[in-house]
Amino acid sequence: MAWQEIAALSIVGMTAAAFAWFLVKPRALGQKKGLACSCSGVSPRSMPSMVFKARKGGLSQIVIKDGA
Repeated sequence: MAWQEIAALSIVGMTAAAFAWFLVKPRALGQKKGLACSCSGVSPRSMPSMVFKARKGGLSQIVIKDGA
């Protein structure tokens, strides 16, 4: 094997290992699906919400509603 082939195969192997690691690594505690913000003292109702309105060929609009 020439050194170029060994170098190319090692790069491919490291890339495959990185992709495999991202699939099997343990996730952070607050980053799981379905969990809301873990901010203490803030209820979801008091946070503002954003509404996006858009029509094909029309003007897009973003409305921010106050949560209070």
